[in-house]
Amino acid sequence: MARKTNNPDDDDWSNIEDPKRRKQIQDRLAQRARRKRLREAKGNAKQATTAPETEKQNDTQSSENNHVSTSGPQDQLITSESCSSLSSLSPSSRASREHSCSMTGNMGLLPFDLGDISFCANMLGSAGSPYHQTPHPHTVFSALYINGQILGLSCSTTIPAKSKQASDDIPLTLRPTTLQLSTIHPLWIDRLPLARLRDNLITMTGIMDEELFLKDVFLGPSFTITPGFATWDPDGWKMEKSFAEKWGYLLL
Repeated sequence: MARKTNNPDDDDWSNIEDPKRRKQIQDRLAQRARRKRLREAKGNAKQATTAPETEKQNDTQSSENNHVSTSGPQDQLITSESCSSLSSLSPSSRASREHSCSMTGNMGLLPFDLGDISFCANMLGSAGSPYHQTPHPHTVFSALYINGQILGLSCSTTIPAKSKQASDDIPLTLRPTTLQLSTIHPLWIDRLPLARLRDNLITMTGIMDEELFLKDVFLGPSFTITPGFATWDPDGWKMEKSFAEKWGYLLL
């Protein structure tokens, strides 16, 4: 059984060289995160199956004339998540939502942003758990995706924002710095398990060319994830020589 701990230092394996002890800490965090997800899933399922009660009209003679729609901003907001949950709606509501979704489909998509990837987790099974580290070596792309999933970021387009305070089950290397919590920035930065790199990217926003940085990450040799290391373990992230010559100052 996993050992319960309330000391955050007990969850930090970044300086632990013993592979067995490192694995024990990672397994403990994975079990803690799994229990939390199960509780949240159970609560969401209960809310989805509870239909709202209709309020009774006191004046039955003028009820038809005085009936006014009370739809709020939430009812008007159409998101990728609401369009993906049409099956849970009543026939009349589903028809209205389908029309709204078809209208938004003609509005075009904003540029792709690594900031948000939470609703993509709904498409993953238990094997898609961010703490389930696959046996094959990770690429920088899979590592960034998994780290974002751990943080609850989604792959829908977002605007820059301040990072949210991380819960206790988030690996220490992914927890936001003071600068991340206080400064609006592109949220894709949060996926990197290197705190110094994250802070420097935020500090250099508007000075360095962020698009060129991402281009080099995606199109050229940038980072290599050492096999056997978790995606959030900075010791497993090795910067390629050509990338380091161009962007190494961001780690200083």
